[in-house]
Amino acid sequence: KKKKYKVDKKTFIDERDGNEYKFVKIGKQFWFAENLRYSGDIPELVSNEEWSSFLKEDGSYYGYPAWSYYENDPKNDSIYGKLYNWAALRDESLCPPGWHIPTYMDWDQLRDYLKGPSIAGKAVTSISGWHPDSDSRATNKTGFTALPSGRRDLTGNYKEIGKAGYWWISLKGIGQTNVFMVNYKKLNLSENIVSTNSGISCRCIKD
Repeated sequence: KKKKYKVDKKTFIDERDGNEYKFVKIGKQFWFAENLRYSGDIPELVSNEEWSSFLKEDGSYYGYPAWSYYENDPKNDSIYGKLYNWAALRDESLCPPGWHIPTYMDWDQLRDYLKGPSIAGKAVTSISGWHPDSDSRATNKTGFTALPSGRRDLTGNYKEIGKAGYWWISLKGIGQTNVFMVNYKKLNLSENIVSTNSGISCRCIKD
């Protein structure tokens, strides 16, 4: 007997900038159903030169916080949200009050509730907006609505829009991996390691 997921969609307004987000309850967790769009005092870096050099100037492992739109196009913000480097996660107020960037344990709990990487990947993935050759078994039964927002690599180049979605894991309790992802060829909710200077999407989960 297949498990049925009750999708309880609600909306939340971030009083810091007026952005409105859908969120859903999955098991005992409440997740944003779209990627974060907050910028606050974090600078936007446009050129590849800025992205690849500015992030390392302080000489630390993290570099300076930064964000960008995919291809520097503000139109992508409403669909895919912003891409943040890992240093942006140092500010624990990146998510609105009462919410936080998911820890590894938060992501793992989601995946376990959905019965593993394969079933979870299909249950969280949007049924539209992906590459034409993508795995067609996405159901989005959870309402999580994972979209292929792509990434920005450490040199500033934009990659994989339409093909993959990546989401940062909180700096706390990160373990051996720093992103969760879904790839168009195989819709598993899986783990990966990327450069800390990469631009990656963020989701928020309720405290």
